[in-house]
Amino acid sequence: MRRLQRDQISTATPETATLKQAQDLCINSGVVLTIIRPVPKTALSGATRWLTPRKALIQLSARHMTDDHLWFSFFHEAAHILLHSKRDVFVHETKGKLTKADIEANQWAADFLIPPDDWEEFTMTSHFSQRNVIRFAENQGISPGIVVGRLQYENHLPWSHLNYLKERLTWADDSTD
Repeated sequence: MRRLQRDQISTATPETATLKQAQDLCINSGVVLTIIRPVPKTALSGATRWLTPRKALIQLSARHMTDDHLWFSFFHEAAHILLHSKRDVFVHETKGKLTKADIEANQWAADFLIPPDDWEEFTMTSHFSQRNVIRFAENQGISPGIVVGRLQYENHLPWSHLNYLKERLTWADDSTD
């Protein structure tokens, strides 16, 4: 996992190719990545634990079925592998009080997806039009939905704004083809 570089996972590519690429990169680094259907009546987005001293497991629930939540959750869970004890099990719930480890994982994920200096410069403009969000996302090599999600989370945008820039995820067996 330590070999994983920011540009190895381009979150601007189609979701299925990117998820497969993420799984391949993880497995080559000793990490199993699984995506499961959301657990009903919970706020679980992901979990991480070590299976052996050299193999870890990241489970994502794709709870909100949007690219911003999926990729933030992935990098949040990856942060636990990189930053925290191998003895602990980490469960990422979006409701409730955050632990110190979750605060650190949130910050690491946010900074990995968008470098802090770039984010600070972008948010100083306070003009978050569709065009500006897309341009910033392209410059970062990430999906515009990730930018929208962070703007919303940090209260720069109302939760109802620019959601159409988020990629909606679907389960393969839910398609109508």
